[in-house]
Amino acid sequence: MELYVDGVLAGTTATVPYTITLNPPLSQGAHTLVMKAYDAAGNVGSSASVSISIIAPSPTPTVPTNFSVRIITTSTVTLAWLPSSEPSGTIAGYRLYRNGTSLVTTTANSFTNISLNASTTYSYAISAYDTAGNSSATSSSVTATTRPLAQSSSSISDAFGFSVGESLLGSSSSTLNAALSDMASLGIGRLRFDIEWSHVQPNNSGQYYWGNIDALVAAATAHNIKLLAILDYTPTWAEDPACVSTVAADRCPPASSTQYAAFAQAAVNRYVPEGVTDWEIWNEPNVSGSWQPGADAAAYTALLKSAYTAIKAAQPSAFVITGGLSPAATAGSSISPIDFLTQLYADGAQGYFDAVGDHPYSYPAMPLYEQPWNAWSQMASTTPSLRSIMIANGDADKTIWLTEYGAPTDGPGVLESSATDTTFAGSPDHVTEALQATMLAQAIGAVQQYPWAGPMFIYGYKDYGTDPSTVENFFGIVRNDESTKPAYQMIEGLSL
Repeated sequence: MELYVDGVLAGTTATVPYTITLNPPLSQGAHTLVMKAYDAAGNVGSSASVSISIIAPSPTPTVPTNFSVRIITTSTVTLAWLPSSEPSGTIAGYRLYRNGTSLVTTTANSFTNISLNASTTYSYAISAYDTAGNSSATSSSVTATTRPLAQSSSSISDAFGFSVGESLLGSSSSTLNAALSDMASLGIGRLRFDIEWSHVQPNNSGQYYWGNIDALVAAATAHNIKLLAILDYTPTWAEDPACVSTVAADRCPPASSTQYAAFAQAAVNRYVPEGVTDWEIWNEPNVSGSWQPGADAAAYTALLKSAYTAIKAAQPSAFVITGGLSPAATAGSSISPIDFLTQLYADGAQGYFDAVGDHPYSYPAMPLYEQPWNAWSQMASTTPSLRSIMIANGDADKTIWLTEYGAPTDGPGVLESSATDTTFAGSPDHVTEALQATMLAQAIGAVQQYPWAGPMFIYGYKDYGTDPSTVENFFGIVRNDESTKPAYQMIEGLSL
């Protein structure tokens, strides 16, 4: 028997069963095969030709590298890794395994495993797969042991707080103390709230109305909760007359930073004896929603400098934080956190604050989904970042206070339900309650690993309402009817 490949003799055999091994093997591409048989008399028979194609095997993805445990709490483990590669294909995602069993698939480069048992060891491994269905080998396993539960639920943490705006001001004594008692039971040691200038001095510079604030300060002190007071929003009589606000009337900046500084100093003189030492100068000054008609870094710097000087004159040990920055992009009347902080330093703000305030909201993405547009990444992972700007300007020893972080669980738009989704189809504006818990768990775990981070304030404690026409009603970990969301149970199980 003779085998012809593309008309050329490629091999012979006379042994039954007839087998011919080609060496070297056929090259990639199309080939024609013909078998010929012959007998002792020289007669030859030829088979019909057979056409074949030799196709190169599909490359497989590389094993994800730097697969490691990043964050551990009592009930969560966060894992991260570097992306896999494939010479001629596209990585579709990653398969995670826990204790040898498939756990989840994700397209992200990190994952937080929630609802784990405290003081328990888990083993994890990972593989990558491509759009053709090819999989990499499975990585070596890594192990993580969750932290033990706190010995006492009464411990209070200065590292975490709730940001509640004005929602507790004016509450009855029983309502106020019930909320603060509940926060303390969760291990939350801080509370961020508004002292709105427009409410304290609504009529003129000679009258002050402190009543609701006095009640909150006294109650928080009784529960051993430290306060971060936001000094913000201008009364009509003090605002810049050239400003015409398209939102709330008190969002216009003051005509005189000296008048604002006098208000700030009055607040410090009143509440430092009550134990209030931390002061935030305005809220989200980098967006028009808080600074009309549009963000103005130079004007804010002037306000910050005047307030800082007045506050330190009243109480040298007071701690002054820049207004928490909204996670906006630089466009129209808003300025991104990175651009705004850059401008603050250029305008002479260095030396007039003790920490930088930031609101690194990431929803619908997870906080550790590193992207240039993710405000969480912008704190220290992007180039430039808030952190790199601070270091470049000689403020490496100052911290970033996360004065708001959270995610809404209802709203008018698309719902995001998956922690592993990175397509964000339809631009989701809110997340499921389960995903809210997962996001907060990852954020809480991450911030404890950052040496440059100050306290993190969860926004917020209780839903403001039930109307789904705005996401603002649904940031709480407690629903409006007082029932608790999964995020509440998650925090309850942590050792903060």
